[in-house]
Amino acid sequence: DFPAVRVLDGDGELYWNGAMTLAQRTAMSESYDFHLWLNDDVALTETALSDLVAVHDSEIAAGRIPPVVVGSTLDPETGLPSYGGHIHRPGRHPFRFDRIFAAGDRSQACDTFNGNCVLIPASAIKQLGPNDPIFSGGQPLGDTDYGLRAKAAGIPILLAPRPVGTCRSNDRTIPWRDRERSLMQRLTSLGGPLGPVRRQTLAFYRRHGGVGWPFWLGLHLVKETLSAFYPTAKTSERLRVAMIEPVLPWYRLALLNKLADREILDVEVYHGTAHPLGEPDVEPPPGIAHRHGINVYWPRGRDRILWCTNAWGILRGGHDVVLMPEHIYTLSNWLIHLRRRLLGTPRILLTGHFRLPPDRLAWIRRYWVRQADALAPYTESGAANCQTMGVTKDRIVVLGNTLDVEEIRRGAAIPSHVQEAERTRLGLQDQAIFLFIGRLYPDKRSPLAAEAVWELARSGHPATLLVVGGGEDFGALEILRSTGCPVHLLGEQRDPRKLAPWFAMASAVVMPDAAGLAVVSAFAHDRPVVLGPGRQHRVEVDYVQHGGNGLIAEAMTAQSIAAQLRRLLDEPGLWETLRCGARATADQLSMARYAGQVEAALVRASHD
Repeated sequence: DFPAVRVLDGDGELYWNGAMTLAQRTAMSESYDFHLWLNDDVALTETALSDLVAVHDSEIAAGRIPPVVVGSTLDPETGLPSYGGHIHRPGRHPFRFDRIFAAGDRSQACDTFNGNCVLIPASAIKQLGPNDPIFSGGQPLGDTDYGLRAKAAGIPILLAPRPVGTCRSNDRTIPWRDRERSLMQRLTSLGGPLGPVRRQTLAFYRRHGGVGWPFWLGLHLVKETLSAFYPTAKTSERLRVAMIEPVLPWYRLALLNKLADREILDVEVYHGTAHPLGEPDVEPPPGIAHRHGINVYWPRGRDRILWCTNAWGILRGGHDVVLMPEHIYTLSNWLIHLRRRLLGTPRILLTGHFRLPPDRLAWIRRYWVRQADALAPYTESGAANCQTMGVTKDRIVVLGNTLDVEEIRRGAAIPSHVQEAERTRLGLQDQAIFLFIGRLYPDKRSPLAAEAVWELARSGHPATLLVVGGGEDFGALEILRSTGCPVHLLGEQRDPRKLAPWFAMASAVVMPDAAGLAVVSAFAHDRPVVLGPGRQHRVEVDYVQHGGNGLIAEAMTAQSIAAQLRRLLDEPGLWETLRCGARATADQLSMARYAGQVEAALVRASHD
């Protein structure tokens, strides 16, 4: 069917590296403008070749050296990036790379690449020659070596802006980590065509490992040999996940129920005892696999966890991925990290705020974040901070931390007479009502919210603040109430049916500082928020748009916050605009989307 195709016969012992060497040597006997490396499992797009050539031609037109052009691919099943370019990860290890994939708008410089789809110009072939025959008879290292040799020779390597096609991620079990094989078979496979105990590995490390290559080679061989003695290959199509929630809060239960419905996930929750002054630990519902342990806290009453006793279960559990908080001060997390470094499993997905406090531990935090297999920040600001720490974008999946918006909305659907009855019960006719909800600890500044509403009332706007919550500042609020401040203390409440009339009565939710998921709760009830410019706000304030779904005071004073409350009441159409903005934001923060992002992050962490 294709007369121009030449089929070369091998001897069955060439494998990828040897076959590529034979093909290139044969092609070099004639004059071609390019060599195109193309794996047989890549399905190209219609524009793939023209896209690759266009990158090459644009560099020539700009008077630059003809580049090697790499095409990235997507997994046809998950839609996630599968193969592409590599850049050195910051640090001393010479063979630790981050993958990069098509950015959509520009070419990206690489240090080396996967050989699935690569366009090599004649000038580079003339300078580098074919794949090094020393790698013949083996499967790995040849493409990485070629890229590193090109980089060392001053030949640029560029990743094309658009994916060139699809290629399924290689999920084949590594032979020496296959539990189905005997120990002798696993040890023997270390010297097989995929294994590290070969002259090819020695040549690669000696060529590219710098003066410390013997150390890096020895470390690599020890790690892989250990993994043969302690195999952790998957025995199921489902992804086995250990989810560490040191203290399991009530609002995580909705996420766990969603993850339990995911076909490819098998999630087991590890949680422990709560700090006496913190969020209580809750028991997962039936059907959610979990292990309850004991949290050992740092001394002097701090709420930072020193050790989680159920970490031992994770070390022996054979999980594919561990989803854990970003905390650097929990020593049991570092033990899991050490196992990952020595044995290759379980892979680590870090989640959390990813803020960058300027403290003495910043260098440890950078190391911790860079060494994770993937990162799942709650919001875009956390993702930006991860990138400033040297993490490439393809290793980051933004979750969009949220509550069960759908469940909140179902509970908020109350008849108007229920709201009016509650107004009457509280004696709140003919006045504006605002709401504060959350734990009453000092960082949240609930007394300041009460003072702001009092300031509004004294300026001619009858107003009251409803406070839902309990904690240290309850006494300070009682003192304010006794002196005439219009505040109603309603105590702690989580029942959505009890909360619904209070949200319905409120014009806005007021949170001077340390606002977090209460922002999502307000938006789910179609209520805007009024915030102070606090320094303790959680990352969920990223969702707040001043003038779009909420208002932010200019100063942390009762007068400044009261000025924003007054705007809400006086400016025609402002409240309706903010209410619609709050609803639109909540629409984007569904629990189904959140669970989907968690699944995508776990899949990303599990792939090489």
